[in-house]
Amino acid sequence: MANNPVFDPEKALGSGLGKLTRDELLSLTKSLCEIAMAQSDENRFRGGFRPGNINFSADGVTVGPADKAGEDGWTKDELEFMAPEVFWNGRKSESADVYSIGLILFVGLNCGNVPFVPMADYKPTPEIRANALRARMNGKKVSLPKPDDKELAAIVEKAVCFAEEDRYADPLELLNALREYCGEEPVTKIDRLPPTIVKKPEPPVEEKKPEPKKNPEVKPEPEKKPEPKEEVAPKQPQKRKKRHKYVKQTEYMKHSRKVRNRTLLIIAVILCISALAGEYHDTTVKIFNGAKNAVVSLAERITAEPEPTPTPEPTPAATPTPEPTPEPTPTPTPKPILEIITEDVSWDMAEAKCREMGGHLVTIKDEADFETVCDMLKNTSAKYVWIGCYRNSDGELTWTSGEKTDYYNWASGEPSKVDAYDGTHEDYVMLVRQYDGTWKYNDSRMDPLADYAVYYSGNIAYICQHG
Repeated sequence: MANNPVFDPEKALGSGLGKLTRDELLSLTKSLCEIAMAQSDENRFRGGFRPGNINFSADGVTVGPADKAGEDGWTKDELEFMAPEVFWNGRKSESADVYSIGLILFVGLNCGNVPFVPMADYKPTPEIRANALRARMNGKKVSLPKPDDKELAAIVEKAVCFAEEDRYADPLELLNALREYCGEEPVTKIDRLPPTIVKKPEPPVEEKKPEPKKNPEVKPEPEKKPEPKEEVAPKQPQKRKKRHKYVKQTEYMKHSRKVRNRTLLIIAVILCISALAGEYHDTTVKIFNGAKNAVVSLAERITAEPEPTPTPEPTPAATPTPEPTPEPTPTPTPKPILEIITEDVSWDMAEAKCREMGGHLVTIKDEADFETVCDMLKNTSAKYVWIGCYRNSDGELTWTSGEKTDYYNWASGEPSKVDAYDGTHEDYVMLVRQYDGTWKYNDSRMDPLADYAVYYSGNIAYICQHG
């Protein structure tokens, strides 16, 4: 094999698989085993083994990429050479590669016909091919019709066993079984190969005529206008503050001055009376005593402290604004009750049973609801669980509760809307357990049990939502 393999889709093997000789088939199968071991991923899975994805020539064998070939899902070529566990739950492993490679050898030895298609029917109808696929995916044993070499037929049948544990452990074990059959020494190690590169047709290069060079137009620079100078306003002299010629007199000062003047007048009168004391002694004494008492009274009034100014009564405080009455705490909405029921029923039957119990199939509005449902399913044996989502007549996803949601945790390649093999509409949503124990959305036909009883029987459940 080349060190840098390049896959050319235009040279794919395709229907030429049924025209290869036995020696060519054996050489092709052994090369596919080597590629599966040398180009496997971290799960030891390579994938992509189907006639429409293989180049086989004197230069060697090349396998195209393992990605899905169809834009909306698997192609018929992929489905007819796919291991059952990849078809049902996406479990990819080295055992799945063994199955696909063994099926390629089977079809080459069976004149280009896939299992369960009559030998005389060289152009089977889509219905015949769908029935053949259904039989294989439901576990019907794959055997070569009337083999002329029982030893080689036994190798093929072991490679395409429905149960993974009954197949060859890995492509290396299948390779050594074929080498022993061919009388060759077994191998113990496969060198790592680079990933396959897909050859893409190169688009024609259009010759571009050189465009004539244009003389760049020189645009005159705009004249710069002189910037206006800022006018500086002349400084205004600061005005001097005028001083008051007099100090305003207070009421207390006016009152004190009047009292002082009165006192001086009274004293002057007393002095005049004292001068006449000798002439009118008795009368003078009385007048003097009265004047003396008046002077003392006036003196006390002068020396007395002024009466304090009455303190104004405080203005009554404004009436406080009453605080608004707090709204009552809303009563929390009770959470719905979920119930898991394990029963082999179709989607419409599951919804009808939930309605009879006063509920409906569960609605998953967001990631929190999804995690709640997944936690409930941890300790169950179910693999396929109906939920309340379906596609209406307008092709829109709808929930039986009437609620709307934008949360859909689809599995890889889903939703497919129709079965890529037989065209059956897939308008009903279920949760499918993945090989790592997680759950993903998958759209399905209404009653998959009717067509794939071997795989679905005993593995269906549904979740009713009450309240």
